[in-house]
Amino acid sequence: MAFTAQELTDDLLRRVRDAGGGMHSRTFARSILSKVQQSVNAKYRNVIASTPLTVEKTRQIYSISASLPSAVFVDAIRDGERDVPFANWRELSQSDQAWFRRQGDRIEVFSLVGRDLLVLHPGLPVAGSVTVLFTKFTSVLSAESSPTEVDDDLVPEIMKLSEAVLLVVGRRLEQAKAMIQPEGAAVA
Repeated sequence: MAFTAQELTDDLLRRVRDAGGGMHSRTFARSILSKVQQSVNAKYRNVIASTPLTVEKTRQIYSISASLPSAVFVDAIRDGERDVPFANWRELSQSDQAWFRRQGDRIEVFSLVGRDLLVLHPGLPVAGSVTVLFTKFTSVLSAESSPTEVDDDLVPEIMKLSEAVLLVVGRRLEQAKAMIQPEGAAVA
């Protein structure tokens, strides 16, 4: 069952002893929850989406931010029913120095160069399509009725991190530091 932004905001403001919203507005608290939900989703790669990507003739390099604007990470590529294996781009370039000119009948491997470039190797002699599976940016919690997208078991971590952020904003640094210390670690 997804939680609503209203439920999480109420709980968060109660945790930081600001239930009336005197120090932090509900909109600000909800924006923190939204950003933390996106960060936790990026860490655990929890909300996965897929979309087709048109593969242009001979082209191998695609901008992720331009082609997949809602993607945090590319997790997998499917060519029809076949999963395309991942290859480290450095190994690809070291094994074949002319890799960027190669063409083939099907895409053999995919690679990521940094965070924004997707390599589909080799280039195809004709245009085609693949399915990209990716960790997506979770939707912004823009209204009180907005639901969370991550699994319910990640909500406690979202709440803990959001609480720590609001404590820092409220300059209650010792409390925030104690919250984010690993279990058993001494607070210096």
